[in-house]
Amino acid sequence: MKVSFFSKMSSSCFLSPSPLSLSTTTTPLVRFNPTKCKALSVSGDYSCFQVKGLTYRPPGTENNLLNDVNFSLHEKSLGLIFGRSGSGKTTLLQLLAGLVKPTSGSIHIQKYDKDGIPNQAPELLPPERVGIVFQFPEREKRLETNWKTEDFLFHQKLDVFSMQVTGFRRVCAGPSDHFGFYISRLNTQQRILGLRYFLADTVLEEVTFGWPRQKGSAQVKEQLALRLQRAITSVGMNGISLDEDPHALSGGYKRRLALAIQLVQVPDLLILDEPLAGLDWKARADVVKLLKHLKKELTLLVVSHDLKELSNLVDQSWRMEMGGVLKEEPLPI
Repeated sequence: MKVSFFSKMSSSCFLSPSPLSLSTTTTPLVRFNPTKCKALSVSGDYSCFQVKGLTYRPPGTENNLLNDVNFSLHEKSLGLIFGRSGSGKTTLLQLLAGLVKPTSGSIHIQKYDKDGIPNQAPELLPPERVGIVFQFPEREKRLETNWKTEDFLFHQKLDVFSMQVTGFRRVCAGPSDHFGFYISRLNTQQRILGLRYFLADTVLEEVTFGWPRQKGSAQVKEQLALRLQRAITSVGMNGISLDEDPHALSGGYKRRLALAIQLVQVPDLLILDEPLAGLDWKARADVVKLLKHLKKELTLLVVSHDLKELSNLVDQSWRMEMGGVLKEEPLPI
């Protein structure tokens, strides 16, 4: 793939989207105990993704779904969360991705020097720096709403559109004037009320979906083209035509495309919910190889029941107990 594939688009280019307004209320900066971030073999400065005191109680309810969750994850490593269904694992992922606001707690990136000493104050992790791939992205998501097609034509906030219309796929886009662009993509009522994770007509449009079209310099075009090339290459889709219909891809390649959609945003943290579920043995093996490759460049947090297949990739693991209590624990294999 070459940079020239941008010629397949219009003369305008995609500029980096503005983030959604999903951040939590401002949390005072706190000092973290550096011993809580497990040091891997590093020769210089490094960062850790850190969660402290995260609690979530849905509005209008009396019981917490998550209770005082604390953990840290070294950069360029893979952490795995396991536990019974309904214990709160997916809820935690939604909080980390900024799809739900926590009742209390903080989510930070802490930087350390080579001796494991914090060398600056922890930074809040903005949700637009987190990529998330939900379970079964290849399957249709039914939109539970009584909204009508015409309601969308007058709606002016893409953050609501992104969260509700795309069936849990967060498209990082700002409000207002690009709304018609998104509606043109959803050209039938079926695609609005019976939604799929993939909304565009080609792989190329799908990966760049959510980036407002604006004029930009040749340098910006080249930078964005390289980002797209890197994302497609990272997930092993070089042999797939950019004109291919996403819905015509196999289940395994749909998983790869879902990953590429997030990688093109260059996230600090990539979250995957049951990445092996529903795949045949070959596709499962391919995804495991892909995760092994991705953890060399990214911090990965995975929720999965497929512990044995992922065990060789795992650097840290936690069990989510019923009631939303997270405990660090070796994989029970």
